[in-house]
Amino acid sequence: MNAAQTKKYWWEWGRARTYYIGRGLTHEAADQKRHDLHVKALGRDKSSKSLTNPDLDKVIAAFRAVWDGGNLDAQMRQLDQPEARLRALHARIAQLAEACGIEGGEEALGAYLKNFLKGRSWGDLTERDLEKVAGILGRRAKQLAPAEGQPF
Repeated sequence: MNAAQTKKYWWEWGRARTYYIGRGLTHEAADQKRHDLHVKALGRDKSSKSLTNPDLDKVIAAFRAVWDGGNLDAQMRQLDQPEARLRALHARIAQLAEACGIEGGEEALGAYLKNFLKGRSWGDLTERDLEKVAGILGRRAKQLAPAEGQPF
């Protein structure tokens, strides 16, 4: 997790912990609940330091279910974060492909990135793979951009 994700994790947990302590749990029992919520969200206990983005979304949704249990919309938005991140990545990749002069959609982009894809289709790419594609295209867009005035 990056610093912002770590901060969010501990902020969300702080709200859940306050909820538990306010209902009579000891600090130690509340801390055990954090591990229990990891198991509930992920199927196993996992260190907060090794959470992936999808893991973090699930754990935060579990924390919110504790401290804001009546707000199902907030919990569902958190669980929908993986899809939202993927949509944003696809939009960013399309923008960068255009900046690189790659036209023709996924087929043209696949030809441009054939060494990276190694025979995989777009549907096979993970979120991390798509982040790498955005990085590749971002570097190329910077190379192609004039020295001034380009946001890439």
